[in-house]
Amino acid sequence: MKTRTAKTLFVALGLALALAGRAAAQDREEIAVSGAREWLALADSGQYGATWDQAGQLFQNALPRERWEASLSNARKSFGNLEWRRLKAVQVTENLPNAPQGRYLVTTFDTKFVQAPVSTAEVVTSYLEASGQWKVVGYNVKPIDAQAAAAAAQPAPPAQPAPPAPPQGN
Repeated sequence: MKTRTAKTLFVALGLALALAGRAAAQDREEIAVSGAREWLALADSGQYGATWDQAGQLFQNALPRERWEASLSNARKSFGNLEWRRLKAVQVTENLPNAPQGRYLVTTFDTKFVQAPVSTAEVVTSYLEASGQWKVVGYNVKPIDAQAAAAAAQPAPPAQPAPPAPPQGN
C-alpha cells in the first residue's frame, strides 16, 4: 500500500510541477504582452524618448536615441492619433533573422490610427533579457492592404504546372 501511495504522490507532484511550469511560462508571456501595451502607450502619448529608454539593450545598441525619436515621431505624425488597437497574435520564438539566440515574444496588434485610411499591423518584439525582464527590442508598423488581407482570407487557387522549357538550339 505504501508503494502505491508513494507512486500516486509522485505522479501528482510531477503533474503539479508541470502545470506550475506551464503557468509560469504563460505568466511571463502575459507580462511581456502587458509590457508591449505599456510601451505602445508611451508612443501613443508622444513620449518617444521614453520608448527608447524602456527598450532593451539590443534596441538601444542598434539605434541612437535621437534617431529613434525622430523616426517614430515622423511615422506617428503620418498615421495620426490612435483610434483603436486589438491584440491579434502572440508568438514565442527563439530564432529571429539577424538577431542573437534567445527567447523572443512577437506581439501583433491590429491598429487603426485616425489619419490612416486602413488599419495597420503593429508588431512589437520583446526579448527576455538576462535580468529576467522582457524588453522591447523591435517595433514595426505598416498599413494592412485591404485587398491583400481579403485575398489572404480566400483559398489559394490550385498550383499550375510550369510551362515546358523552350527547345535548346544545337
